[in-house]
Amino acid sequence: MLDSVFHGGDIRRASQEFDIALCDWLDLSTGINPYTYPLPDVPTSVWRNLPYDDYSLLVAAKRYYNTEHILPVAGSQQAIEIIPRLFSNAQSALKVAVLSPSYAEHTEQWRRYGHDVWPVSLDELEAKLDVWDLIVVVRPNNPTTEMIVRDRIERWRQTLQQRSGIVIVDEAFMDAEPHHASLTCIQPEMPEGLIVLRSIGKFFGLAGIRLGFVVANPSYLNRLQGERGLWAVSGPALWAGQSCLSDELWQQEMRAHLNSQSILLSDLLERMHLPHARTPLFCYVPTASAEQIYRLLAQQGILIRLFEHIPAIRIGLPPNQAAAHRLEAALHDMTARI
Repeated sequence: MLDSVFHGGDIRRASQEFDIALCDWLDLSTGINPYTYPLPDVPTSVWRNLPYDDYSLLVAAKRYYNTEHILPVAGSQQAIEIIPRLFSNAQSALKVAVLSPSYAEHTEQWRRYGHDVWPVSLDELEAKLDVWDLIVVVRPNNPTTEMIVRDRIERWRQTLQQRSGIVIVDEAFMDAEPHHASLTCIQPEMPEGLIVLRSIGKFFGLAGIRLGFVVANPSYLNRLQGERGLWAVSGPALWAGQSCLSDELWQQEMRAHLNSQSILLSDLLERMHLPHARTPLFCYVPTASAEQIYRLLAQQGILIRLFEHIPAIRIGLPPNQAAAHRLEAALHDMTARI
């Protein structure tokens, strides 16, 4: 299981640990797009009015995600925390398979509500497919970048659905590669036994607004809406979501830009002889030297994500050329020490 206490982006913790001022850090630890969507000024009414689910946002989201069955939430993290609650009154604990290594909060939240959670490899998941009540898969996987194909997920869904089981697909990092999305082939109706999580924060570089979506059959959405509560998503988040989801030109241009920047980062890691895999938003480096690399870069004020239990590191995209040069210089210095 991955580290469940600390996540990427915790500059304050890194600043205290390495005694480097907050303003001197280069944060490459999150995989969030560093080229943030350029939001216009927020209208005064957005701050003043109570944040009921906005019709214009729902129209934009349904078009963007290719579905009629969608619920806004305060980031996909809120859904990850709430969904296990929906099943906490089951007669017995669910047998939950989390395809691992993966985003640790899935395992943590299902365990929190007393379910029987098994972080498993792909082979282990397949070998016991008739055992699981619920499967959680992240695609592209955070952090390994693996992209489980849609046909396999549909086979899992059909198998579990025979006994009212569920497959949850977390696609928080999917927006840069929408042709792979689970929802591409699902229209107009959502099938039973499938819940898809999406996030605004990663691709649009708007993690701070805390906006995500759950796509599922209406029976699940109605229950989730009750648990989510009234005014769960802020007015500025609803307004910002409608703006960025409607801007198709920016989305197209950004996808091309992220892919080119990811290739540049990949090329740098190749020159440093660091075997890796990549998505358009981050690179994943499995290495026995993970902790040493993490600490050597941190000592130079560059924060990357360390996964001690794999072991591996994740490196996000530098926000500009100066940051890319700084990372390259730090990696060159690092190779002389390890």
